[in-house]
Order: sequence, then C-alpha cells, then structure tokens
Amino acid sequence: RMAFSRRGWSTVKQRCHLGRTGVDLSPLTATLEPGGTHKHSVFVFHGLGDSHHGYTDLVNHWSQNMKNVKWIVPSAPDYAITQFAGQVAPAWYDLCGTSERDDEECEGLAESVASIQPTIEEEVIAVGADNVYMLGFSQGGALALTLGLQSPHTFAGLAILSSYLPRPHDYTAETVSDSSKGMPVDFYHGLADPTVRLAWGKAAHARLGSLGFTRMSFTEYEGMPHTIWPEEVADIEALLRKRLPGCNE
Repeated sequence: RMAFSRRGWSTVKQRCHLGRTGVDLSPLTATLEPGGTHKHSVFVFHGLGDSHHGYTDLVNHWSQNMKNVKWIVPSAPDYAITQFAGQVAPAWYDLCGTSERDDEECEGLAESVASIQPTIEEEVIAVGADNVYMLGFSQGGALALTLGLQSPHTFAGLAILSSYLPRPHDYTAETVSDSSKGMPVDFYHGLADPTVRLAWGKAAHARLGSLGFTRMSFTEYEGMPHTIWPEEVADIEALLRKRLPGCNE
C-alpha cells in the first residue's frame, strides 16, 4: 500500500487483485476524509477514459455542505477496449460496440466488482450499510448498479448518472436479495445523450422495477449530452442530503 496527499485528499493503492489475464486490477483509490464526524461514506465511480482526478473538484464542491461524509473515488485499471480497436483507456470493463448494451459481455466487470467490494465492506463495518452510498457516471453507474444488485446489504442508495444496467439478464427476482430491493435507486439522464441512449437508462429503470425495486426515480435533462450539468450537480447534492440525513449535523 502506498499513499500521498494533495489538498486534503489521500491516494492509496488497494490490495492486489489479478484478473484472468494476469493484469493488476487493484484500484488506485482517492479518499477525502470528512471535515467533521465520519457518519456516512460515499463512493463515486467515474466513466470510461476518466480517473479520480476528473471528480476531485466535484466532490470538493459537494463536501463543503456535507462535512460528515467520507468520499471514496476509485480509479479504474487500464483496458484495451475492443470497441476502440484495442486503444488502452481506464475502464471498469471492456466494450465491444454492440448495437444494444444488453448484448455486451462486459469482460472485466466481475473483476472490477471483486476489486471494489473489500473497500465497501470496510465502510460497512465503519458506518453501517445504511450509511454507505454509491453514485456513478456512465460505466461508473453501471458498476454501481452491479455492486448494488449483487450485495446482500441495504445501502443508503444509488445514484445512476447517464448509465445503464450491464448484463441485465443475469438477474432475476429470486437471485437479487430482498435487502438490495429495499434501497432507493435514482436515475439521471440527458435527453440529448448520443453515447448512452436514454432508452438504455429507461430499460435499466424498468428492469429494476421488474426485479422488485420500488424506491426509484428517473430525472431527465432537456438538451443535456453525455456529461454532468450544473443543474444535475445541484440535484445530486440535494439527493445526498436527503439520503444521508446526518451528513452536515
């Protein structure tokens, strides 16, 4: 494990986890400790081609009014992305470029889940599952959904930004725990997103409904492409303050 600090952030290489190809999938995880009492933990998962560096400003903004939250922002390992002719980029799993995301194999997703789960369990021990929250953008949202659906815990909730459910046919009402079904899941999507189609986000919302999730919402943004707009940033902050009632007490 190695760490360094920059403007209140610490960055740690988590325990080693090797994928089937022998590639080190251990996430480099950036953490912003709470300014007050550690009551809640929020995981933020970036999208394809990004890293924790792309989210430090956003988290710094949110943290100003949520002093009792610990922020955890892992960086994905580098993958040769099939859809991009083998170009290497930070990614939680591979994409082949199928016309529908339901058909993607998402090779590497299981390894990414396995690399993140120990850190989640550490936070569950620290503050309790009902005080652990996960949000993610694009591939990061897909990872958050997968972690939530495969967990035996009832987390404080999930915020899924411009994303979709990978490998949706892996889940049935019987294989998803009742604990998972009890957590709130809130979707946010731009109506002008050319990268992750609105229909894919809607399909994820519908799929969770069919699995027995009832505490869900879907917010749409007119004209928003595949990005995070200031209006959405404000909406997410309001959501977090609602889901994490002790975040600033």
